[in-house]
Amino acid sequence: GYATNLLITQTDRFAAAANVSGKVNIISFLGDSPKITTRNYAAAEVGQDRIGATLWEQPHKYVEHSAVMFADRIKTPLLMLSGEGDWNVPATNQREMYYALRRLGKEVVWVHYTSGGHGAGRSSTAEDFVDHWQRMFEWFAEHFDDSGEGSS
Repeated sequence: GYATNLLITQTDRFAAAANVSGKVNIISFLGDSPKITTRNYAAAEVGQDRIGATLWEQPHKYVEHSAVMFADRIKTPLLMLSGEGDWNVPATNQREMYYALRRLGKEVVWVHYTSGGHGAGRSSTAEDFVDHWQRMFEWFAEHFDDSGEGSS
Protein backbone atom coordinates (compact mmCIF):
# COMPACT_ATOMS: atom_id res chain seq x y z
CA GLY A 1 0.00 0.00 0.00
CA TYR A 2 2.66 2.53 1.01
CA ALA A 3 4.73 1.98 -2.14
CA THR A 4 1.62 1.96 -4.33
CA ASN A 5 0.56 5.32 -2.92
CA LEU A 6 3.92 6.91 -3.69
CA LEU A 7 4.19 5.26 -7.11
CA ILE A 8 0.91 6.64 -8.42
CA THR A 9 1.98 10.17 -7.49
CA GLN A 10 4.91 9.74 -9.90
CA THR A 11 3.31 8.10 -12.97
CA ASP A 12 0.02 7.57 -14.73
CA ARG A 13 1.26 4.35 -16.32
CA PHE A 14 -1.20 2.12 -14.46
CA ALA A 15 -4.86 1.65 -15.34
CA ALA A 16 -5.78 1.26 -11.66
CA ALA A 17 -4.20 0.76 -8.25
CA ALA A 18 -5.12 -0.72 -4.89
CA ASN A 19 -3.92 0.46 -1.49
CA VAL A 20 -4.34 -2.27 1.12
CA SER A 21 -3.59 -0.90 4.59
CA GLY A 22 -0.95 1.48 3.29
CA LYS A 23 0.02 4.67 5.07
CA VAL A 24 -0.24 7.89 3.10
CA ASN A 25 1.22 10.42 5.55
CA ILE A 26 4.43 9.57 7.41
CA ILE A 27 4.14 12.59 9.70
CA SER A 28 0.69 11.78 11.06
CA PHE A 29 1.60 8.07 11.15
CA LEU A 30 4.34 8.82 13.69
CA GLY A 31 1.83 9.90 16.31
CA ASP A 32 -1.38 8.19 15.26
CA SER A 33 -0.58 4.50 15.00
CA PRO A 34 -2.30 2.26 17.57
CA LYS A 35 1.12 0.68 18.09
CA ILE A 36 2.63 4.01 19.08
CA THR A 37 6.09 3.69 20.55
CA THR A 38 9.51 4.55 19.30
CA ARG A 39 8.86 1.71 16.82
CA ASN A 40 7.07 4.12 14.48
CA TYR A 41 10.02 6.47 14.49
CA ALA A 42 12.44 3.63 13.78
CA ALA A 43 10.23 2.43 10.91
CA ALA A 44 10.39 5.87 9.32
CA GLU A 45 14.04 6.57 10.01
CA VAL A 46 15.75 3.24 9.27
CA GLY A 47 12.99 0.72 8.56
CA GLN A 48 10.53 0.35 5.70
CA ASP A 49 10.44 4.05 4.88
CA ARG A 50 14.26 4.48 4.89
CA ILE A 51 14.21 8.23 5.36
CA GLY A 52 17.53 8.14 7.20
CA ALA A 53 16.88 11.08 9.51
CA THR A 54 14.51 12.21 12.21
CA LEU A 55 11.51 14.40 11.43
CA TRP A 56 13.25 17.32 13.11
CA GLU A 57 16.50 16.88 11.21
CA GLN A 58 14.97 16.69 7.72
CA PRO A 59 11.24 17.47 7.72
CA HIS A 60 11.21 17.89 3.93
CA LYS A 61 12.03 14.18 3.51
CA TYR A 62 8.94 13.26 5.53
CA VAL A 63 6.82 15.42 3.24
CA GLU A 64 8.45 13.82 0.17
CA HIS A 65 7.61 10.34 1.53
CA SER A 66 3.97 11.22 2.22
CA ALA A 67 1.85 10.47 -0.86
CA VAL A 68 -1.06 12.59 0.38
CA MET A 69 1.09 15.69 -0.10
CA PHE A 70 1.09 14.95 -3.84
CA ALA A 71 -2.50 13.77 -4.24
CA ASP A 72 -3.03 16.40 -6.92
CA ARG A 73 -0.63 14.47 -9.19
CA ILE A 74 -2.59 11.22 -9.00
CA LYS A 75 -4.39 10.27 -12.20
CA THR A 76 -4.71 6.54 -11.46
CA PRO A 77 -8.07 5.33 -10.10
CA LEU A 78 -7.46 4.12 -6.54
CA LEU A 79 -9.21 1.44 -4.50
CA MET A 80 -8.42 1.72 -0.79
CA LEU A 81 -9.05 -1.15 1.63
CA SER A 82 -8.54 -0.94 5.39
CA GLY A 83 -9.61 -2.62 8.61
CA GLU A 84 -10.76 -1.25 11.95
CA GLY A 85 -8.50 -3.72 13.75
CA ASP A 86 -5.35 -2.55 11.96
CA TRP A 87 -2.67 -2.40 14.65
CA ASN A 88 -0.24 -0.61 12.37
CA VAL A 89 -1.85 1.86 9.95
CA PRO A 90 -5.04 3.37 11.38
CA ALA A 91 -7.99 4.32 9.22
CA THR A 92 -7.37 7.97 10.05
CA ASN A 93 -4.18 7.80 7.98
CA GLN A 94 -5.88 6.35 4.91
CA ARG A 95 -8.81 8.71 5.37
CA GLU A 96 -6.46 11.61 4.62
CA MET A 97 -5.91 10.30 1.08
CA TYR A 98 -9.56 9.47 0.54
CA TYR A 99 -10.70 12.98 1.39
CA ALA A 100 -7.85 14.58 -0.56
CA LEU A 101 -8.73 12.63 -3.71
CA ARG A 102 -12.43 13.32 -3.30
CA ARG A 103 -11.71 17.03 -2.86
CA LEU A 104 -9.60 16.96 -6.03
CA GLY A 105 -12.32 15.16 -8.01
CA LYS A 106 -10.22 12.02 -8.53
CA GLU A 107 -11.59 8.49 -8.85
CA VAL A 108 -11.29 6.77 -5.47
CA VAL A 109 -13.22 4.12 -3.58
CA TRP A 110 -12.54 3.39 0.08
CA VAL A 111 -13.83 0.28 1.82
CA HIS A 112 -13.25 0.05 5.56
CA TYR A 113 -13.96 -3.31 7.19
CA THR A 114 -15.08 -3.25 10.82
CA SER A 115 -13.42 -6.59 11.56
CA GLY A 116 -10.33 -6.40 9.36
CA GLY A 117 -6.75 -5.91 10.40
CA HIS A 118 -3.53 -4.89 8.64
CA GLY A 119 -3.65 -6.47 5.20
CA ALA A 120 -5.99 -8.85 3.48
CA GLY A 121 -7.47 -11.50 5.69
CA ARG A 122 -5.93 -10.48 8.98
CA SER A 123 -8.61 -10.69 11.65
CA SER A 124 -11.30 -10.60 8.97
CA THR A 125 -14.51 -12.54 8.91
CA ALA A 126 -14.85 -15.04 6.08
CA GLU A 127 -17.36 -12.73 4.40
CA ASP A 128 -15.03 -9.74 4.60
CA PHE A 129 -12.12 -11.80 3.30
CA VAL A 130 -14.12 -12.85 0.24
CA ASP A 131 -15.47 -9.33 -0.25
CA HIS A 132 -11.97 -7.87 -0.06
CA TRP A 133 -10.61 -10.06 -2.84
CA GLN A 134 -13.76 -9.83 -4.94
CA ARG A 135 -13.63 -6.04 -4.84
CA MET A 136 -9.98 -6.07 -5.92
CA PHE A 137 -10.65 -8.43 -8.83
CA GLU A 138 -13.66 -6.37 -9.93
CA TRP A 139 -11.75 -3.09 -9.57
CA PHE A 140 -8.95 -4.22 -11.85
CA ALA A 141 -11.33 -5.90 -14.30
CA GLU A 142 -13.31 -2.67 -14.55
CA HIS A 143 -10.21 -0.58 -15.26
CA PHE A 144 -8.18 -3.02 -17.34
CA ASP A 145 -7.87 -2.19 -21.02
CA ASP A 146 -7.95 -5.57 -22.73
CA SER A 147 -7.37 -4.08 -26.19
CA GLY A 148 -3.63 -4.17 -25.52
CA GLU A 149 -3.28 -0.47 -26.32
CA GLY A 150 -3.83 1.09 -22.90
CA SER A 151 -2.03 1.24 -19.61
CA SER A 152 -0.45 -1.75 -17.92
